[in-house]
Amino acid sequence: MYSLHRNTDDVLAIKTVNTMEAISGKHPKAKRAHAKGIRGKATFTPSPDASKWSRSTFFKPGSYEAEIRFSTSSPNPQASDLFAGIKGLAVKLGQDQKESHTLVCANAPVFVTSSAETFSKMMDSVEKLKEGKFTLSGIGKLAKEFPEAKNALQAVKGLKPSTLYEATTYYSIHVFYLLNEEGKRIPVKFEWNPTSELVETEAKEEEMGEDVLFQKLEQSVQHGKVSFELVAVIGTEEDSTIDPTVLWPETRERVVLGSLKVTSLEEDDQLLFDPNDLPSGVEASKDEILEFRTKVYRHSMEKRTAE
Repeated sequence: MYSLHRNTDDVLAIKTVNTMEAISGKHPKAKRAHAKGIRGKATFTPSPDASKWSRSTFFKPGSYEAEIRFSTSSPNPQASDLFAGIKGLAVKLGQDQKESHTLVCANAPVFVTSSAETFSKMMDSVEKLKEGKFTLSGIGKLAKEFPEAKNALQAVKGLKPSTLYEATTYYSIHVFYLLNEEGKRIPVKFEWNPTSELVETEAKEEEMGEDVLFQKLEQSVQHGKVSFELVAVIGTEEDSTIDPTVLWPETRERVVLGSLKVTSLEEDDQLLFDPNDLPSGVEASKDEILEFRTKVYRHSMEKRTAE
């Protein structure tokens, strides 16, 4: 449990979780964000050159089992697919090993703010958040009140709820550092890019219902059609490593670090996916929101496991 001597970020994390509940209602045992999800198993195979970029165990030759979770941002675990614009993919390599590497990604490449305090204020300013979806008036108000959210809100407005999970690109949002055997420290942003040849990439409008996207995902997995490439976008000295609201230029070097093959799906559970769960050879940046997310996730887990 949290200590009685809480620092500012701990207090903000608790307040943020409580605000999420006040806005969207309580759903016992469910995550406070991205509550609707489906777990699964996958195999990660690093590329031949991955070990040149990082000394991480998971970038050395071989194959590694992974726990995965696809999700939508809705705080309601029974939400309709009509509110599945913002999607997530979390991957945890090395669940039962001494080291693990967790990548928590979403289909928007940037975040709404670089400040935990500002994010808390944003939550207070949301007029209406129903089933995990902002109203247009709410988006407009946030854009005016918090100009730094412009890139993220623009990205969210362009997302289609009907896009299949297996046809979606997922972004780490935050910057991480790869450390290789020579001691070089390389700033990167991660992406999971879909690589399967899919018959369809979107659900038809008339099909959209409570669980059609997960049903289609299950069918794709059964046919061996769900796979992704892990790409590292290489930063330069010109790129911010601490501001998740900023897009890096599209001209940055891109390196394929490996491939992920989803092998099965199963019922969701309480496994925590922490973006700061990193192995030797990968380091977190000093991004305030990245650290804050861990505090929010852990407090959310404490609450739901006690329910």
